[in-house]
Amino acid sequence: MFPREFVAEVYRRMHLLNPPAPGDEKLLSIDEYWARNPYLWAHVTLNYRDRLPPELDAAILDVGCGSGHFLAACVKWGYKNLAAMDYIVHVEQFRHWGIQEYYTVTKNLPASLGKLKGRFDVIHAAHLIEHIPKHDLIENVDAMFYALRPGGRLIIETPNMLSPPAMASLFVTLGHEYGFSQHNLCSLLNLCGFRDERAEAARLPVLSLKAMAGELFRNLILLATSLKYRLFGWTGAILTQNIIVAGVRPAVDPLPDRSIDTANVDFHQR
Repeated sequence: MFPREFVAEVYRRMHLLNPPAPGDEKLLSIDEYWARNPYLWAHVTLNYRDRLPPELDAAILDVGCGSGHFLAACVKWGYKNLAAMDYIVHVEQFRHWGIQEYYTVTKNLPASLGKLKGRFDVIHAAHLIEHIPKHDLIENVDAMFYALRPGGRLIIETPNMLSPPAMASLFVTLGHEYGFSQHNLCSLLNLCGFRDERAEAARLPVLSLKAMAGELFRNLILLATSLKYRLFGWTGAILTQNIIVAGVRPAVDPLPDRSIDTANVDFHQR
C-alpha cells in the first residue's frame, strides 16, 4: 500500500466504522449548523473573515472540507462561488446550503485538481497538509498553485510543531504524516512558486470565563516557552497550537519548467 493510499484508507474506515448518530442525518440550515457549532463559528470568524477577498463572487475552494464549517461560514458571509473537495463530500448538505460545485478525491489530490487549472481565487486547506506524505508535498502544493488564478491566495492551517502540545497534535490520528512549523511550511510554499508567504498564529476563541482563564494560563506557558527558544537563539517563533500560512500565486510562474502529471485524472462534478 502506497502512503497516499494508506491515508485514504484510514479515513475510509473511520467513516465506515463511525456512522452518523441518530438525528445527524437531518439536513441543517446554516443557522441550525452554527447553533450546533458555536466554537467553530467563533474560530472561523476570528481567523478567516478578514483573510478572504471583499468580492462576494470570488471563486473559493475548500480542500479537505470535512463537515463544511469553513464553507458554511462563507455562505453566511454571502460568498456565492464556492466549491468543496474531499475524500467524502457531504453533497446533500452542501447542496442544501446552495453550494453546487463539489469534487470527490478518488485517487489523489493532484489528480483531482488536474483539470481545475486557473479556476480559483482562494484555496483554503485546514488540517490537510499534515496528512500528506513528505515526498508528495511538492506535487500536492504545485497542484494547488496551478488551480489558483494569478493573484490567487492559498491559505493553510495546520498544527504547529513549535507549540507545547506539538507531539499530541502530530500523533492524534493515524492519518497525520508530517509536521510543520512556520519555517518549513513557508519554505514549502516558496519552493512551489508562491510569493508573499506569511505565517501567523491561529487564534483561539474565548467564549466563557473558563476559556478566559485557560487563555491566561496558556499565555504564561507560551511566555516561558518563548524565553526558552530565545535562549537558544530562535527568535520570533510562533508558539500557538495551530498556525495559518498563506501565499499568493504571482502573475508569472517562477518555475515554468516543472511538470504536473495529470494523466488519468479521476474526478467528478455534479
